[in-house]
Amino acid sequence: MKSVLLGCLTAMTIGVTAASAQSTSGAANPTPAPAATPTMAAPAATPAASASDGGFITTQEAGMMRAPKLIGVAVYDSQNKDIGKISDLLLDHDGSVKAVVLSIGGFLGIGSKEVAVPYSNIHWETEQRTAATNPAPGAAPGNSTGGTTATNNAPAAKTVSPAKTEAYRGYPDRAVIDMSQAQLKAAPEFKYASNPEEVAPRGANANATPAKQ
Repeated sequence: MKSVLLGCLTAMTIGVTAASAQSTSGAANPTPAPAATPTMAAPAATPAASASDGGFITTQEAGMMRAPKLIGVAVYDSQNKDIGKISDLLLDHDGSVKAVVLSIGGFLGIGSKEVAVPYSNIHWETEQRTAATNPAPGAAPGNSTGGTTATNNAPAAKTVSPAKTEAYRGYPDRAVIDMSQAQLKAAPEFKYASNPEEVAPRGANANATPAKQ
């Protein structure tokens, strides 16, 4: 009888010890949470293509005009009056246009005079245009909706950017200067540089300006 009681007490002690150890182990080593999925960084944006190739400009972009074609463009004053035309452009060694020479007044070049103004005083204007576009393949000239037929013989049109028109033609519709015709007529006449190697004859005006070549 005594042996049986000792055996029961031993079994109970072993069970309590095992349960306590299991509880302590679970508190010290909790089940880890699943690892978070790492966030991938967005790929770097691809740089825009350069307008030049090896230092060479390969395309005439919108807004670019051709200097030779600016000669002869009509000039309007601040009152929207046609006062003359562009006669010349003066550039510096950096390639910047420093002055615009205007031929104003006169008739067919007779009685006109030339005045020069800074390039920044000139504004270029080109009207917005529309261009016909080809109809979609298979499109019929008429359109029927709800039993009513609408016929449109005019071709579809799209709006054309003035800057693209200038680039294609090489020049704007006109030049505008924020001065009146009276102010320009009263302005001093522009003189081209004289030839420093030319010796003026005796009695001649040493400051005379030769005719423009």
